[in-house]
Amino acid sequence: AIGSSTIGRCLSISSTGVLNVHQPAIFNSSLTLGNNNLQTQLSLLASKDSPIFTGNITSGGIITGRSSNGNGGWNSFQLQAAPAGNSAAYVRSIRAVADTEVGYLWGQAGDSFDNRWACLMQFGSTDLRWYSAAEGGNVMQLSGVNGNLSVFKPASFSSNVSVSGTLSIGGQPAATKPWVAGRFSGTTVVSAVTPLANIGQQSVTITRTSTVGQYDLSWTTPHPLGTNYVMTVAIPGASPIWFTFSTTKATISCYTFQGQQIDPVSPTDVNFVVY
Repeated sequence: AIGSSTIGRCLSISSTGVLNVHQPAIFNSSLTLGNNNLQTQLSLLASKDSPIFTGNITSGGIITGRSSNGNGGWNSFQLQAAPAGNSAAYVRSIRAVADTEVGYLWGQAGDSFDNRWACLMQFGSTDLRWYSAAEGGNVMQLSGVNGNLSVFKPASFSSNVSVSGTLSIGGQPAATKPWVAGRFSGTTVVSAVTPLANIGQQSVTITRTSTVGQYDLSWTTPHPLGTNYVMTVAIPGASPIWFTFSTTKATISCYTFQGQQIDPVSPTDVNFVVY
């Protein structure tokens, strides 16, 4: 054993030939374990007063279990070996109890912020948050409950954005197209009217009822606003004077005005939009 009365044991060799280092060690060149090199840059992973690794490292330089720098709190780190039969390996950050923070921090020398970026689970939460003191706080979050992504800062996309579900702004649908929209001729005598144009999000079916000038506009998917949607109808030479709404159908009735006389009419051109 080699040591001093002030520090204690520093280095020893066991009866089986195992070299034991009992204090922090600095290597000014490469450190070779078996056939694997741990470069001196690894010392950056630990604080200057801590060992590079403590734990399960074999003589071949392979991590067989869990190794760390032995610290707790902000200065701790941990490496976890791959499970048996698995080629993956992990850098882990594990908290013992839920009311502590755990994560990864990035900064640079001379930075006015100790940790310019952090990716962490905050106190009492399993949500994964990206945080920057330089940017004023939380930037984005992945929910630990359902995986939903929340973005708290403006986002820029350099390519196309595709949305498979409903795009909402302020809790309201914000689609590029109206829910249903189109144009048809009301002079068609058959009950099933073929639209002249059908350009909404939903395909619309137009049916002429038994009442003159009355038409049902139907679609399959219920409107996301229920019956509280807005509808506009434009009919040259006539006026729709009432609508009835359901989540999958709107009925319009068309009339003309002759002084005090109101007459049902089958207009030649009906334009409609449901928002």
